[in-house]
Amino acid sequence: MMEVLRNDTVIYDLHPEDDSTQRVVHMGEDILNLTFKVPFSIDLRVGDYVYFDDKKYKLKAPVNPKKISRIHFEYSLQLFSPQYDFQDALFILSDSTGVGELTDTLPLFGTLTFHAEQIIRSVHEVHPGWELGDVEDFGAGKNIVYNELDCLEAVQKLAEEFGCEYWFADNRLYFGKRSEGDPLVFKYGKGNSLYDLSRTNQDGRIVTKLLISGSSRNIDSATYGSSVLRLPGGEKYIDKNIDKYGVVMGRQNFPDIYPRLIYKNPGDPGSITSARFANGIYYIKDENMNFNPGEYLLPGLSIKVVFQTGQLGGVKVDANWNNTTQEFELIRGNYGLGIDVPGSVFVPAEGDLYMLEDIRMPDSYILDAEKELLQKANETIEQVSEQKVSYKGTLNYLYFKYLNDKVNVGRAVLVEDDDIVGKGESIPLRIQALTRNVNDPFKIDVEISDTMYIGRLDKIETSIQEVKEEIVTTRPLNGDRGAAIVYRGIYDEIDTNERVFYNNRNRRDIVKYEDIYYIYRGADNAPNPVWIENNWEKFGDQFQAVATELLLAENANIAGWIFRNERLESQSGGAFMDGRTGEVSIKGKFETAAAGRRVVIDNENGEIMIYNKYDENVLSITFDNEIGMVGNEFSQINMVTHNGNATFKVKISPLMIGLYSVIGNGNGDIAFQADATGTVRMTGLPTVRPQAGVGAGVLWRDGENIKIGV
Repeated sequence: MMEVLRNDTVIYDLHPEDDSTQRVVHMGEDILNLTFKVPFSIDLRVGDYVYFDDKKYKLKAPVNPKKISRIHFEYSLQLFSPQYDFQDALFILSDSTGVGELTDTLPLFGTLTFHAEQIIRSVHEVHPGWELGDVEDFGAGKNIVYNELDCLEAVQKLAEEFGCEYWFADNRLYFGKRSEGDPLVFKYGKGNSLYDLSRTNQDGRIVTKLLISGSSRNIDSATYGSSVLRLPGGEKYIDKNIDKYGVVMGRQNFPDIYPRLIYKNPGDPGSITSARFANGIYYIKDENMNFNPGEYLLPGLSIKVVFQTGQLGGVKVDANWNNTTQEFELIRGNYGLGIDVPGSVFVPAEGDLYMLEDIRMPDSYILDAEKELLQKANETIEQVSEQKVSYKGTLNYLYFKYLNDKVNVGRAVLVEDDDIVGKGESIPLRIQALTRNVNDPFKIDVEISDTMYIGRLDKIETSIQEVKEEIVTTRPLNGDRGAAIVYRGIYDEIDTNERVFYNNRNRRDIVKYEDIYYIYRGADNAPNPVWIENNWEKFGDQFQAVATELLLAENANIAGWIFRNERLESQSGGAFMDGRTGEVSIKGKFETAAAGRRVVIDNENGEIMIYNKYDENVLSITFDNEIGMVGNEFSQINMVTHNGNATFKVKISPLMIGLYSVIGNGNGDIAFQADATGTVRMTGLPTVRPQAGVGAGVLWRDGENIKIGV
């Protein structure tokens, strides 16, 4: 039996059907699917809950019962784990300094812990009982834009940005790498843990030779010999497993690795030791700077100070180097933020961390960056030079019942099988997802993998979709709410006045800058006349041809349509569709169907026609000068009925109302018609009186008189 509670009071004891399950995906859904039958209708409300697997599962949507008979009701419902509390709260940027609520299109800079604290703060607006658990250190801070996200979506975005895992337990949110208990041994065979075992290759090709490049920032190609950072010794490639799979080449760019200041310990350069304001200018100084920036300037570029922490964290500010005072003079500007900085509370302060860009760094910094690039290259080739696989199996529930060992997502397993894995070998994997029987919790189907992906979460009021993406994806969090991507072309080739970019729920703009694709994350519908990297984030998988697989490249021809001038145009030039303005233009003839019932718009002849199912024209609006007007055209409406071999037509124009009939090969018509002098005539009246009894209301001409039958 399962107790249903409301406000800590049991309201029903129900017996779930055997098809009732718990579905849990690591970094994804956690839902209880219950089916039960009762002899009477019951009152279930949003907020009612049950306990299962040491978790509280709540109803978050009204329940619709199915009435089988007068004494037979069937209920199917979904209950949601505590993590869905995060969907109830919007992520709202708030600043503890007193600035208050900030726009959610403003980049937020900080470490993983800082971002996580912001999320918990937002959740507290609705559910104050949540706390932040352990958070592992995943390196330097990052700029993240949380554009119209709820807090659960914000958690997923944060994990993607830092390349880490997250999970919920006991009303705490954790970030890091999930690990629970000792590894379970999964092995097929009698008396072992698995009834069956299958292996599936995951998406993604094997790459054995990578072309590696870092960023072009702080690189002087004239002295370095390359426009981008290379591996130590000028090497470009790194390889692994060529002997096993042959040469399969790929490309990997690391745009965040370049020669730069990296502050780690007190006394290292990269931390402001003093800041002052004089004559309308902010000055910052770093007493630990171990070189003279004035000797490393790049031609035609001004130094950029990129703040890592503090009120200006994440902002890149133009600066001048004062060689006399050994200070940076910060140049006040908008920088795509919608406000001028430094200014107000957004000012530098002692202890703020910073980096420098658009400067040629000393050789020691270049060597350090090359070593960092090599480390990242080795990590990447390890991941892509082997086939990614997942395993699926049905657990021997008696085995785990006997051991009294609990199976949870995220737990490490060792898969052993002489035929599938290899004789005497084992593979260390983890449980990615499981489906557990509610009535017998030891009956479990599991999915185990060497890649822990983020499972996508749809809104509760819609169906939960099992969309699985690699953790490094930059696609929208939910497919049905993903904004349309618009490729604007190469940034430097866009006219300065047209550099207004969009970042909203419906549209995200993408550009190519220095051979890398970026997606816009700055303020929506804001001018960006100069490149500000804080407003952009790298887009797409560098192993794939982004422009051909994810974007409509400029002038791409698709079934006679071309993406050109930021709109879809026909190859002939006769039609276009502009999604920005909603304008649609079609030259020539447009038909809603090839034959039968249809509407035809004939632009060349200036005519709109409607046809019936017999392919007969029943209405037309046209320009017609058949009434004798020379050099002028008048709008004309024709309404036609068809009856066997007879056709009757009403013709209306500014100078005429006419009634026409065509019977067999004969023609007759009656019309009120005006000539060029303005005289109105009634033409086409018959001269024969209708037969008695059938002529009531009929007009005919008798000499110079018009008569009406009675």
